[in-house]
Amino acid sequence: MAAFTMKRSIPRSYRQRIPSAGIPILIPVLACALVLAGLLPPSPAAASEHEIHGIDNRDYEFMFFEPDFLQVEPGDRVTFVVHHFDHKPRSVFVPAGAEPWEAAQGQSITVSLETEGVYLFDCFYHNVQGMAGVLVVGDPVNLEEARAFFARYREDIFAMNADRLDPIWAPDDGKLAQLARERGETPNQ
Repeated sequence: MAAFTMKRSIPRSYRQRIPSAGIPILIPVLACALVLAGLLPPSPAAASEHEIHGIDNRDYEFMFFEPDFLQVEPGDRVTFVVHHFDHKPRSVFVPAGAEPWEAAQGQSITVSLETEGVYLFDCFYHNVQGMAGVLVVGDPVNLEEARAFFARYREDIFAMNADRLDPIWAPDDGKLAQLARERGETPNQ
């Protein structure tokens, strides 16, 4: 029987070598340590993607967006998905400094929302039927201005379904009033 002997050294081809340039490895390790210590802010999170659908009819309700209220973060992207040729989503109120948008007839559109505040959007062809909605990007910094605009818009534009967005705009218990309370404001000022 042959004796089995084990070499005490690892062959050179199997040795893991430490890179001679240790600095490139050290930088990410140091950055992670600084982030964990709270001395360096983390890199920004990737923007989220959202969809709002233009709906013709469902369960005896006609011409509406789903959802009709969406809260997103600055940098997020929202796609207005059009399922039929007879819709044209557009912004009708945006915060100061924000870019308005308008889709081509029957075309979906994706918008990147960078400016904080309240946005109002509608369907160009069906706004008289109450086909509108609200986006809040980050902090609703222009809430009172948006509320005043919507009051005029609702009176001038909506011929049907004028109460459709009441759960959003209601001064005491609407979704925007809840946001105002979270900011420490009186919602019906």
